[in-house]
Amino acid sequence: MEKVILLSSKLVERDADGNRVSLPPVEVGFFYGLCAPSSSASESVGRVSVAEEFDVYTRDSFLAVHVGDVLEIRGKRFTVSRPAVRWSRDGEHTVGIVVHCERAYDVGGGRTREG
Repeated sequence: MEKVILLSSKLVERDADGNRVSLPPVEVGFFYGLCAPSSSASESVGRVSVAEEFDVYTRDSFLAVHVGDVLEIRGKRFTVSRPAVRWSRDGEHTVGIVVHCERAYDVGGGRTREG
Protein backbone atom coordinates (compact mmCIF):
# COMPACT_ATOMS: atom_id res chain seq x y z
CA MET A 1 0.00 0.00 0.00
CA GLU A 2 1.23 3.43 -0.91
CA LYS A 3 0.31 6.86 0.38
CA VAL A 4 -1.67 8.81 -2.23
CA ILE A 5 -2.17 12.55 -1.69
CA LEU A 6 -5.39 14.06 -3.05
CA LEU A 7 -5.17 17.63 -4.35
CA SER A 8 -8.12 19.64 -5.62
CA SER A 9 -7.86 22.49 -8.09
CA LYS A 10 -11.44 23.65 -8.05
CA LEU A 11 -10.69 26.94 -6.31
CA VAL A 12 -11.12 29.95 -8.59
CA GLU A 13 -10.35 33.62 -8.01
CA ARG A 14 -10.86 36.76 -10.05
CA ASP A 15 -7.96 38.92 -11.16
CA ALA A 16 -7.93 42.75 -11.26
CA ASP A 17 -9.77 42.73 -14.61
CA GLY A 18 -12.47 40.37 -13.34
CA ASN A 19 -11.20 37.32 -15.22
CA ARG A 20 -11.49 33.91 -13.58
CA VAL A 21 -8.12 32.46 -12.59
CA SER A 22 -7.65 28.88 -11.37
CA LEU A 23 -5.53 28.58 -8.28
CA PRO A 24 -2.88 25.88 -7.92
CA PRO A 25 -4.12 22.58 -6.46
CA VAL A 26 -4.29 22.38 -2.67
CA GLU A 27 -4.00 19.25 -0.56
CA VAL A 28 -7.38 17.94 0.53
CA GLY A 29 -6.26 14.76 2.25
CA PHE A 30 -4.59 11.43 1.69
CA PHE A 31 -5.41 7.76 1.56
CA TYR A 32 -3.57 4.48 1.12
CA GLY A 33 -4.02 2.35 -1.95
CA LEU A 34 -2.53 -0.21 -4.28
CA CYS A 35 -1.06 1.67 -7.27
CA ALA A 36 -0.82 -0.37 -10.47
CA PRO A 37 1.36 1.51 -12.98
CA SER A 38 1.30 1.38 -16.75
CA SER A 39 2.73 3.55 -19.48
CA SER A 40 2.61 3.98 -23.21
CA ALA A 41 4.45 5.94 -25.85
CA SER A 42 3.23 7.37 -29.11
CA GLU A 43 5.19 8.94 -31.90
CA SER A 44 4.15 11.44 -34.51
CA VAL A 45 6.20 13.57 -36.87
CA GLY A 46 9.15 14.85 -34.86
CA ARG A 47 7.47 14.24 -31.52
CA VAL A 48 7.43 11.44 -28.97
CA SER A 49 4.82 11.53 -26.21
CA VAL A 50 4.86 9.33 -23.13
CA ALA A 51 1.80 8.69 -20.97
CA GLU A 52 2.27 7.41 -17.44
CA GLU A 53 -0.88 5.96 -15.89
CA PHE A 54 -1.96 4.45 -12.60
CA ASP A 55 -5.01 2.50 -11.53
CA VAL A 56 -5.36 3.13 -7.80
CA TYR A 57 -7.29 0.54 -5.79
CA THR A 58 -8.36 1.68 -2.34
CA ARG A 59 -10.71 0.65 0.42
CA ASP A 60 -10.57 4.18 1.87
CA SER A 61 -13.52 5.63 -0.01
CA PHE A 62 -14.27 8.43 2.46
CA LEU A 63 -12.64 11.04 0.18
CA ALA A 64 -14.61 12.05 -2.90
CA VAL A 65 -12.31 11.81 -5.93
CA HIS A 66 -13.55 13.55 -9.08
CA VAL A 67 -12.35 13.85 -12.68
CA GLY A 68 -9.85 16.71 -12.84
CA ASP A 69 -8.54 16.23 -9.30
CA VAL A 70 -4.83 15.65 -8.90
CA LEU A 71 -3.24 12.64 -7.16
CA GLU A 72 0.35 12.69 -6.01
CA ILE A 73 1.88 9.23 -6.28
CA ARG A 74 5.58 8.51 -5.71
CA GLY A 75 6.34 12.24 -5.77
CA LYS A 76 4.71 12.85 -9.18
CA ARG A 77 1.38 14.49 -9.91
CA PHE A 78 -1.26 12.73 -12.02
CA THR A 79 -4.67 13.99 -13.14
CA VAL A 80 -7.76 11.85 -12.55
CA SER A 81 -9.07 11.18 -16.06
CA ARG A 82 -12.07 8.91 -15.44
CA PRO A 83 -14.79 8.78 -12.78
CA ALA A 84 -14.05 6.50 -9.82
CA VAL A 85 -15.67 3.08 -10.19
CA ARG A 86 -16.82 0.55 -7.64
CA TRP A 87 -14.39 -2.30 -6.99
CA SER A 88 -16.11 -5.59 -6.18
CA ARG A 89 -15.20 -9.25 -6.29
CA ASP A 90 -18.56 -10.85 -6.98
CA GLY A 91 -20.53 -7.91 -8.34
CA GLU A 92 -22.51 -7.49 -5.15
CA HIS A 93 -20.19 -6.70 -2.26
CA THR A 94 -18.17 -3.52 -2.62
CA VAL A 95 -14.51 -3.85 -1.71
CA GLY A 96 -13.54 -0.24 -2.44
CA ILE A 97 -13.06 2.07 -5.40
CA VAL A 98 -10.72 2.22 -8.40
CA VAL A 99 -9.44 5.57 -9.68
CA HIS A 100 -7.60 5.99 -12.99
CA CYS A 101 -5.09 8.82 -13.29
CA GLU A 102 -2.49 9.78 -15.86
CA ARG A 103 0.04 12.34 -16.97
CA ALA A 104 1.49 12.83 -20.43
CA TYR A 105 4.61 14.63 -21.51
CA ASP A 106 6.72 15.08 -24.60
CA VAL A 107 10.22 13.71 -24.76
CA GLY A 108 12.61 16.24 -26.27
CA GLY A 109 14.35 15.79 -29.60
CA GLY A 110 12.21 12.90 -30.78
CA ARG A 111 14.21 10.44 -28.64
CA THR A 112 13.14 8.84 -25.39
CA ARG A 113 15.27 9.22 -22.32
CA GLU A 114 15.53 6.65 -19.56
CA GLY A 115 14.74 7.83 -16.05
